[in-house]
Amino acid sequence: MPKSKNTDKKNQIRSVVFPADMLEQIEKVAAKKNVFASDIIRDYVNKGLSVTGYEDNIEFITGIVRQVVNAEIGKQANRLAAMMFNVGVITSSNYFLAVRMMSDVISPSMQEDFSATRSDVRYTDKASA
Repeated sequence: MPKSKNTDKKNQIRSVVFPADMLEQIEKVAAKKNVFASDIIRDYVNKGLSVTGYEDNIEFITGIVRQVVNAEIGKQANRLAAMMFNVGVITSSNYFLAVRMMSDVISPSMQEDFSATRSDVRYTDKASA
């Protein structure tokens, strides 16, 4: 690495060669923002180094994001499972109440047919599950 002409540890001078068209673009941006071309170059270098820093740490950042997302999905999955359990309880309660109501309404002569139909429905439900 070439030695810097400036001995100041905070700021050092480096000579950089740019293609003419690139330097022209830099100077246009500097004029538009009313700053020096060197300020624009410094800003672009800082942005480039920031992107490189993110790229170097992408696995670390990805791990953190994955951990947060998985934790949140886990909470929601448990919540949904509890809700589905409650739906199952409500559904079976409705089934029991409907059967109970129908058995009270059906005449004694039709009770045997009703019991056979109820058994067929139970068997069909278990077979399809």
